[in-house]
Amino acid sequence: MRISHPMRAIAVSSLTLVVSAMAQPSALADSPSGPRLVVLIVIDQLRADLVTRWESDFGEGGFERIMKQGAHFPNAYYSYACSATAPGHATVSTGRTPRGHGIISNAWFRGVERDRQTSSVYDKNHSLVGTAQPDDATGGKSPHMLIGPALGDQMKFSDRRAKVFSVGFKDRAAIFLGGQRPDLALWWNTTDGKFVSSTYYAKALPSYTKAFNDRNPVERFIGKSWGLLLPAERYEDCHPVKGSWPGFSDVVGVGFPHQMPDTHAACSRAIWSAPFANELVFDMAEEMLINESLGADEAADLLCIGLSANDVCGHRFGPDSAEVKDCTLRTDRQLAVFFDLLDKEIGLDRCIIAITGDHGATTAPALAQELGMGGGRFEFGELRVETNKAIAKALDAANPQFGDYVSWISQPWIYFGSAYQRADAATQQRVVAATRSFLKQHEGIRDVIDVAEVSRLVPPPNDLSRSLIWQNCYPGRVGDLCLVPEPYWYLMTKNLAGHTSMTNHDRHVPILILGPGVRHGRFHAPVKPSDLAVTIASILGIEPPLGATGQVMTDAIE
Repeated sequence: MRISHPMRAIAVSSLTLVVSAMAQPSALADSPSGPRLVVLIVIDQLRADLVTRWESDFGEGGFERIMKQGAHFPNAYYSYACSATAPGHATVSTGRTPRGHGIISNAWFRGVERDRQTSSVYDKNHSLVGTAQPDDATGGKSPHMLIGPALGDQMKFSDRRAKVFSVGFKDRAAIFLGGQRPDLALWWNTTDGKFVSSTYYAKALPSYTKAFNDRNPVERFIGKSWGLLLPAERYEDCHPVKGSWPGFSDVVGVGFPHQMPDTHAACSRAIWSAPFANELVFDMAEEMLINESLGADEAADLLCIGLSANDVCGHRFGPDSAEVKDCTLRTDRQLAVFFDLLDKEIGLDRCIIAITGDHGATTAPALAQELGMGGGRFEFGELRVETNKAIAKALDAANPQFGDYVSWISQPWIYFGSAYQRADAATQQRVVAATRSFLKQHEGIRDVIDVAEVSRLVPPPNDLSRSLIWQNCYPGRVGDLCLVPEPYWYLMTKNLAGHTSMTNHDRHVPILILGPGVRHGRFHAPVKPSDLAVTIASILGIEPPLGATGQVMTDAIE
């Protein structure tokens, strides 16, 4: 069932205009000194301190190049509750929070009974292109869940000659960065080790992507060792990984050097855990840049790049590990190589380069405990069973309405299922009260907030938890309750660390911008990732995406 929302109408009309608009190019984009290419890079789980703590270990051409020549905002915070990959990339590209763009998490529960989980990129009407082996059960993919236009769509409104291309290791990274109507979006398929797309974008892959896939790019990483980039003493500030969880150590092992598997299929999956995955994305970005002639004329084009290895590395080893530091340093060197390519092919003085993260991460619970900071883990399956028992006790187990009122807990959301939907209003109120009462007594849970109550009125700014939830609310997708954990508590998975806990560490990312019209400096004023698309639009001299709530980061403008 499609959601009725004002932005849906905007999105539909906007998509029509993308195809038919004949708007004149902006003055800046068509001037001799105007930018020819915008490169928007989102590094998954790039917490803000990763580019300041380790700045002395960077080379000259990557992060450091932007810090020395462009604008660096070290205090950017996402302003909503569920800091995750899909909402992060959608927020960066649209200039809106999930309340506006509708991507409330990586997946959510749909239907009247809220018993069917749906990926944020799932689209039954569009099949995958470039493979007969989808990497999951979701089948086809597209941005049709995204509400309203993104930066690339607005660039096409402003100049019909503009080209928009997007590539990422994760499907949701490439798809949401590209917006509603890019020329193409590509992502990695772990089953066969190829870049793929869907029929939403094209009936077949471009010849250069087919040729790239035919070369079996993962082959060069089979059996490859991932060792330290710098001497071991440069990693003494990091914390060693303590212990592991089921399914963790069988990927690339615990401790340096990490060894990639010796078969194609296993390496295609394990490469997520190593910085080699980013090499593949940059290789494909180079193919796009050259074969699509991006930045070759006076119309400003957009190239979106989503780097995901950093996120998997942070989950598996923790954000304070030597692995995350090494992955960050290697990303720095990869950026330097790509920037040199941009300079050679287009000229950096004709490019706007923007880098940010889609979310941060909180210190691993095991490390927090070791340092005396508390913390722990939830087993949400067990917690759901215990909660339903508490509800049954509160309602009387003989009640014929009794069933599994809580159908799913997916941090931070709690979804009520069919039994709740069938109950009358009075029973529903008792279910909500019983759920909140039970969970608030559970170790590691600070609060459980009624989402319906929050969504009615804008919370005061000093009520941070409710303000974050309000910005995350989108009808029919968001959970019924929001779980607020105590510090350093995280769900029980094969990962050592993660995000989606509503902490400032989860929401903290850097923003870096380089290009014509950008002032040099490190600016400590608080900003938001939703400001980035609006700021880039301002530099280009075009309108921001429709409905954008971000603000121009005026410190960055010459």
